[in-house]
Amino acid sequence: MKVRPVWNSSDPVNVSLQIAVNQIVEMDEREQILTTNLWIEQHWTDQKLVWDEDDFDGIEEMRIPASEIWVPDVTLYDK
Repeated sequence: MKVRPVWNSSDPVNVSLQIAVNQIVEMDEREQILTTNLWIEQHWTDQKLVWDEDDFDGIEEMRIPASEIWVPDVTLYDK
């Protein structure tokens, strides 16, 4: 079970998304279907993963596998 990244469970989690098209794989004009490869970057603050960088040799950020932390459930729709 993943724990939401806020101390107060009723607080919202603000997530920002950046989406970039890496490749247009196929375009079917007749059927109006566009197949692409996308790069999706998500940003949010996890209040439970906060530290003082001065205590850790100036480390400002780190990367943690998504399998180890809460991640937003994002679904892209095609309309």
